[in-house]
Amino acid sequence: MRALTRDFARAETLIEAGARVVVGDMTDSQQMQRACQGVEFLFLMGTPYADGPEAEWQQLKTCIDAAHAVGVQHVVYSSVQRAQDLTEVPHYAQKLRAEQYLQSSGLPWTILRPVFFMDNFGADALAGNLLAGRLHAPMPPHVATQLVAVDDIGRAAATVLAAPEVWVGKTLDLAGDSLPWKEIANAIGSAIGRTIDFYPLPPEWVAESMGADYAAYYDWLWKEGFTADVGAMQETFGFQPRDFATYLREVRWTLDLRIELEVQPPGSPT
Repeated sequence: MRALTRDFARAETLIEAGARVVVGDMTDSQQMQRACQGVEFLFLMGTPYADGPEAEWQQLKTCIDAAHAVGVQHVVYSSVQRAQDLTEVPHYAQKLRAEQYLQSSGLPWTILRPVFFMDNFGADALAGNLLAGRLHAPMPPHVATQLVAVDDIGRAAATVLAAPEVWVGKTLDLAGDSLPWKEIANAIGSAIGRTIDFYPLPPEWVAESMGADYAAYYDWLWKEGFTADVGAMQETFGFQPRDFATYLREVRWTLDLRIELEVQPPGSPT
């Protein structure tokens, strides 16, 4: 297995898993052709978070072109569920464009469309509030959001790559659970051993503090949202995806927060 990274110093986990790690810039066509040389199957995803949505498009286009140039046999692309309905949300806008470009490239392809990542709740930026017993989001407490564990996206991709001829030309939604935000807060609280209260944020705060991109996204998530069949992954891929409670029991970040609370319980002097 060969894995691409932008920063070799952050690839320790990949190396421990047995991957051959190569460093490269996904917008550099020569580097990507070298990275793809000799590769039979490619798992592809881009990110807008470093340099913006247009940079993500350049990442994805460059990698698809490189895969075509060197004869990659199958590309599995991780997009987003309802990509066709998210083109007005900047950090999702390139997903459908990349799907269409891959489909017209001549490469055999499979598209995975995950929903909201469970792993988002483990972000370092949220830890302080969770330890203080708070979860904030610009969502009503009783509106449900569909969730999927990142590891289960990986399992789905591995299933496809183990028998790509079975999955060629398919677009597959990925979701493992669906919970209202108040219940998301309760589940995290149960996992880390303290009460978590959910606080809905006003839309105008999101626009002012997080920008128009996230304001548009959360407005869509509230009013429309993801619509995957949550029970379909087991039938489609042959494994049971994690529900949110199972995910929380298995991940390291909940254990870290639990330990932190045991060392410094709520209400103790700092």
